[in-house]
Amino acid sequence: MKQPRDIASRIKNKVRIDIETKCWVWTGAVFVKEYGGNYGQLRMGGRGGKVKKAHRISYEYFVGQIPEGFELDHLCHNTLCVNPEHLEAVTHVENMRRGKLGEIRTFK
Repeated sequence: MKQPRDIASRIKNKVRIDIETKCWVWTGAVFVKEYGGNYGQLRMGGRGGKVKKAHRISYEYFVGQIPEGFELDHLCHNTLCVNPEHLEAVTHVENMRRGKLGEIRTFK
């Protein structure tokens, strides 16, 4: 019987490390947001399992649970990055303030 690979191995096999930025650039399946931003995705639980965003899986595995009501901000501004050191749990308001959408809303 085939043994399931652990999460760290699955992440490692689907990233390319950018030497300049230290981003772990996701090379696996990608979910494209309509407002911009591509996010890596990874199926959890085998066939029929739930598809989750790869940066969230990486953060939860290497750092810990994302607090209730929080989301992850990509400090590097690369939405394909899954490097947990480039991710910070923040409120939605703070994430928008820091991101491109927040900048657009600021300069009406």
